[in-house]
Amino acid sequence: MNRILLVLTGVAVSFSVLAGDTSAGTDAIPDASITVMLTGAKRYDDCLQIWSTEYLSATEDVRAVADAAMKHCDGTLQEMDRELAEAGLPEAARAEQIARIRDSVVRKLMPALVARRVDAPVRK
Repeated sequence: MNRILLVLTGVAVSFSVLAGDTSAGTDAIPDASITVMLTGAKRYDDCLQIWSTEYLSATEDVRAVADAAMKHCDGTLQEMDRELAEAGLPEAARAEQIARIRDSVVRKLMPALVARRVDAPVRK
């Protein structure tokens, strides 16, 4: 499986080029779908960053902040899934790519929250 590494506003997102991957039900990810994934990844990253930054000053537990931000921003991933379905990407490929995007963005969120937590005073 070949990989294309796309860097988007500091978030590295790895997309598989599904050449010959029958489990995903497609030969390759079309350019239109890659564009949808790029914009969707940016929207998801922006949502997590903005929402978690606002919520961070209200609690000391960065895990709770990350969890709440992921729940709050889940609609962004659902919207991306709908857009990819409209672009004709099979369900298995959509699920795989959305999971990769979510995991990549969230992996970068936790260290950023910890770094901000050091500087942010807790409201009481």
